[in-house]
Amino acid sequence: MTIGTKGSAMTKREKADELEERARKLRAEARADDLAEGRKRPLVDRLRYAATVRCHCGAGMAYDPFGPTGGLDAEGNQTPHGRWECSGLLLKTAIPPGEVDSVQHTRALSFRYYDVTSEYQPSARGQTTRPQASASASASEARA
Repeated sequence: MTIGTKGSAMTKREKADELEERARKLRAEARADDLAEGRKRPLVDRLRYAATVRCHCGAGMAYDPFGPTGGLDAEGNQTPHGRWECSGLLLKTAIPPGEVDSVQHTRALSFRYYDVTSEYQPSARGQTTRPQASASASASEARA
């Protein structure tokens, strides 16, 4: 079965392949736009916090969904290296291990091996380890 006029006959399969290729390109462009837009936001606004898991230092564990801790490489491709890390270390408000006056921090928790509930999961029931001032701002954003 062909589609179109004489001389430009195209099978349904060829037309479908062409449309699928166009859709793939549009999805890639949309993903790149979303990634660029997300990375423009300040890190403190991008972090996703754990519902209950905290670092030994007391800060909540978190990851950046637009960066390496969220499992993305520089081009935005998904990698198997996503991990929860101390939000104090990610935001550079805590002294890193090995430096003077550093406290003990929980090592990174790989997404592959640790089942940590995010503050955005329904099973978290509103729990978060996000700092208080930041938590109320995020709640306001979520309602808007």
